[in-house]
Amino acid sequence: MAHEHEYDPSKLTNPTLRGAAMGLDVAEKIAEIGIAHESHLAELATKDELTGIDNRRGFNEAMAAAQAVHKRRGAIYTVVGIDLDGLKPINDKQGHSAGDDALKTMASALQSRARKEDTVARLGGDEFAMLLTQATAEQASHILGEIRESLQESSKLTFSGGIAQVGDDETVQAAFNRADEAQTLAKQRKDAIEVSSRSELLA
Repeated sequence: MAHEHEYDPSKLTNPTLRGAAMGLDVAEKIAEIGIAHESHLAELATKDELTGIDNRRGFNEAMAAAQAVHKRRGAIYTVVGIDLDGLKPINDKQGHSAGDDALKTMASALQSRARKEDTVARLGGDEFAMLLTQATAEQASHILGEIRESLQESSKLTFSGGIAQVGDDETVQAAFNRADEAQTLAKQRKDAIEVSSRSELLA
C-alpha cells in the first residue's frame, strides 16, 4: 500500500523546479502575512489608542453599516452622545495620567453595558458615543441610568448624555446629530441625560 507523503518542495530533484516551487511557497507565505498585516492595520485605524474602543472613524463606519440595515429592514437603532464631566479639572489638578484613567474608566463602563451588536466609541477628548441595535430611546435611557449609577458608586465620575432614536424616514447620521444637540443641552446642567424627540422638531 502506497504511503502519502506531505509535499516538500525542497526535495524536488530538479534544481530549477525546486527553486521555483520553494519560491512560490515563500511568496504565498509573504502574501498571507501581508494580508494579515493589512487587516491588523485596518483594525488599528478604527480603534482609539488609549481606551481600545472604536474611534470616530470606527463609529462612522458602524453608522454607515447601520444605515444600510435600517433602510433595508427597518431595524431599530438608537444613538447616544456622551460627554465625560469635569475632565479638564481632573487633568489640571491631578495630572493627565489621572485624566487618562478617567477616560479608560468611562470607556469600560460603557462597554460593560454594550452587547456584541452595539458599538461604543471615543470620538475624541472627553466625547464618547454609542450605537445601540434593536433598542429604543427609552431602553437607551435606562442603560445610561445604570451606567451613571455604576460610575458614581465606583469612581464618582459623572457624564452628560444625549439620546435619539432613529426615525423611520431618518438617517442614522441625522439622529446622531440630534443626540449631539441633546447632549449639549444636558452638558449645561451636567450629570444629566436628555432625550431628543422628533415630534418636537416636526411640530
